[in-house]
Amino acid sequence: MDISSIIQDINLNMGDTKRMNCPNCGGYKTFTITNNMGSLVWNCYKASCNIKGAKSIHLTTDDIREYMQNKIEKEKKFALPEYIVPMEEKHLPKYFYDIDTSDILHDVKENRVVFPIRHDGELIDAIGKAENRLPKWKRYGKSNMPYVSWSSLTQTCVLVEDCFSACVAQQYGVTGVAILGTSLTETHKQFLSSKMSRVIVALDPDALKRNLQIAKELRNCIAEVKVLRLTDDLKYRKTIDINKLQELVWN
Repeated sequence: MDISSIIQDINLNMGDTKRMNCPNCGGYKTFTITNNMGSLVWNCYKASCNIKGAKSIHLTTDDIREYMQNKIEKEKKFALPEYIVPMEEKHLPKYFYDIDTSDILHDVKENRVVFPIRHDGELIDAIGKAENRLPKWKRYGKSNMPYVSWSSLTQTCVLVEDCFSACVAQQYGVTGVAILGTSLTETHKQFLSSKMSRVIVALDPDALKRNLQIAKELRNCIAEVKVLRLTDDLKYRKTIDINKLQELVWN
């Protein structure tokens, strides 16, 4: 397939990227074209396709000056890699159902479910989860901020290990905060103490001892701290666990 003829009418400023469905394999938003310092570079990030190429274009002095200025500005901010695209439901784990996925993305290069991390409305990082590769969890930026799935109950949260469980907590009306493991960092404590007046610690069942230790730590900086002893990870939504959660939240 002659990709260069397909993209010849696409106008891109220096450093800009356009994402579209792949003209070769039909992959949803997996094909990118970038104006990269004198070359139009294209690539499909779908593993089964991976079509790529480049075409030279003419540059002026003004083009180069504008590109360098834009590059400096972009480097000041976190940006998602080009191979992270909007999520299609078919790529989600079977246990992740009836959840609002409008803010969840897909890493088509490594087949990861990606959860954007925002602070005060600004994208600062992202976390990706793979089902069949290592590492299972991948942080795309350099922040140590937790993933937060906000609900209308903004000052009460359920503290969990993973992003899926945080989203499940939000589904049941309470903000979910995922610390991505069982370690509570100073960044986590600073975030929780600045945003929350009540925290329900609900790590996975095999981390009961850490549940109690984290609750003890948080009582030094949070007004009300409770422990939810789960029978299974919250993301699996066992009826007994959901009932216990709702009792702690609303009583």
